[in-house]
Amino acid sequence: MMTEDNLPQAGGPGFEDLKKTNDYGAEYWSARELQPLLGYRQWRGFEKAIQKAVTSCEQSGNDPAHHFARARKPIVGGKGAVQQVDDCHLSRFACYLIAQNGDPRKPEIANAQKYFAVQTRRQELSDQAAADLERLELRRQASEEFKALSGAAREAGVQSRLFGVFDDAGYKGLYGGRGVEAIKARKRIPEKEHLMDRMDTTELAANQFRMTQTRDKLARQRVHDQEQAIQTHKEVGREVRAAIQRIGGTLPENLPPAEHIQRVKKRIKQSTPKLKLEGPAAQGLTGEEPPEEQSAKAVGAGKTTVRLNLENVTGHDAHERSKWCSESSEALRAECQNSDQVAREWWEHQAQSADWLDISPRPRERMEEFADRLEAKGYEWAEAAGALYAEEDGY
Repeated sequence: MMTEDNLPQAGGPGFEDLKKTNDYGAEYWSARELQPLLGYRQWRGFEKAIQKAVTSCEQSGNDPAHHFARARKPIVGGKGAVQQVDDCHLSRFACYLIAQNGDPRKPEIANAQKYFAVQTRRQELSDQAAADLERLELRRQASEEFKALSGAAREAGVQSRLFGVFDDAGYKGLYGGRGVEAIKARKRIPEKEHLMDRMDTTELAANQFRMTQTRDKLARQRVHDQEQAIQTHKEVGREVRAAIQRIGGTLPENLPPAEHIQRVKKRIKQSTPKLKLEGPAAQGLTGEEPPEEQSAKAVGAGKTTVRLNLENVTGHDAHERSKWCSESSEALRAECQNSDQVAREWWEHQAQSADWLDISPRPRERMEEFADRLEAKGYEWAEAAGALYAEEDGY
């Protein structure tokens, strides 16, 4: 069983048992010795995991040279012959990255990922940030659609004093006869809170669809009667509800209330990359930070490195760019299944639609590796979107 003190291997040494110390006094692990511990039979497959980890190291703002060092390792072959083979000396952080980038189907990798749990794991952070940003974006869109629907209702003849009735009609159609106050009561949402601030992405999407379809129908049918407009809103709500029922979805009144949107905004604002190492840990295989580097860091204190050009970029823009990078990286990996050349040709055509993108495939870089960098760029845009949204909302 895995413990917090060591990562075991049946019949062999554990992770901490394989630790060595180099001439700088820094701990390191031999990749050749770590390979079987992580479930890799062939060096070729393990090398790919190491390369992915090197890319992740660079993307997280750390210097790969401080954590991965090429080396040679003597092994004894048949008849006692000694052969020198490729090896790599790894810092503890490098081992963590290899585990995070390894084949998750391997139970050894799964155990290693648990073992190397740190304050945050980048993919988990990215997943959480993506979910938060998606909900925040849908909430923003729902607000904009609500404003547009309000204008359409006025044009359709709905008087200001009856707009609450018009709004409630749409909810009643979608929520099985329940208006706003009844929905809040069912979900135990405080009366003073805005209902849409407590909707998750699924519920927000359903309500946004209700509003867009109502607005379009009012215009298409040229409705100019108050009662007809109210009835139209209710009917559209019913149609959306019927569609949810047909596909077997959860009816909106049965969805639990989500955490308040303001908490999501606050979390996004406070989230920062957690894998950027500092101090001795950042030096990895080179040991303690040299005095001259410590002085240079002190002189440069307070300066911020900006990786993205955010001039004239809104939170919505950044969110769209994050989504574009994510979707493009997935499509690029799919093209890599054919061949690297096919993937490269596909990318050259795809990249024309993103004049804001500041990365491109490096010479001799495999397109699968570039897809990893593209995905990481999407994470950067996701973080930027969160900060921009927070600024735009005054947080």
